[in-house]
Amino acid sequence: MVQRIGGQLAAPIALGGHGHQLAIEQITISYTVDEDDQQLWVDSSLGALTITLQDPADAENKVLFLVVVDALNTITLDPAVGNIDGSATITTAVSRIIACDGTEWRTVASA
Repeated sequence: MVQRIGGQLAAPIALGGHGHQLAIEQITISYTVDEDDQQLWVDSSLGALTITLQDPADAENKVLFLVVVDALNTITLDPAVGNIDGSATITTAVSRIIACDGTEWRTVASA
């Protein structure tokens, strides 16, 4: 299944060759990540936004794909508790894969 997000065609990411696809959540305003979120498509063309990440204690081993569709305005990643990459918050204009080890969120890869 292909979806149009931010004027671009985007297919869900398939993992492991087993047909599992990550659910896409399109973000255009500030948003709080929940336990079901896997792939966020972030478009800040309407204004600055903050993505509040789960408490690390509730998100151990969680991996989150953050796809920046438009970074016209500031995108802030803000853990509800603790840090991300050693800081209370970070801003980003690029796509990232972030993961939680149960104590802190960390960027695994960015583009």
